[in-house]
Amino acid sequence: MRSSIGAIVLVAVLLGCGSDGGSGSTTSGPEGAVREAILTYLLEGDCDVMTDAFLEDQAIIGDTREENCELFENTFVEKQYTADDVKITDVEITGSKATAVVGDDFSNIESTYTLVKEDGKWRIDAAELT
Repeated sequence: MRSSIGAIVLVAVLLGCGSDGGSGSTTSGPEGAVREAILTYLLEGDCDVMTDAFLEDQAIIGDTREENCELFENTFVEKQYTADDVKITDVEITGSKATAVVGDDFSNIESTYTLVKEDGKWRIDAAELT
């Protein structure tokens, strides 16, 4: 979903305002693992929490996962917001698939993240504005 990349970046920029904390913090169990994967992507830019397809949507120009990962991680910019600023709600897990709504307290913008469980680890497969 290459068209969603700009929207995801826009949401990430808009999340730069502070908050009183909340649902961005992680919980335990499968829901916590889903939340942690999303936060790791947003705050650390770790390629390990992305499927090959999602990584290709982020980097676009590499020929291999390794090239795309290197490009993504080399261009990742430290965020102006923290995990407490990110609101992750409506986490739904069905087998090896999960969805979660990601937003903040300050904008009217939310994205729905779709994750899949690969090799026992939750990875982001898509993100679309909702």
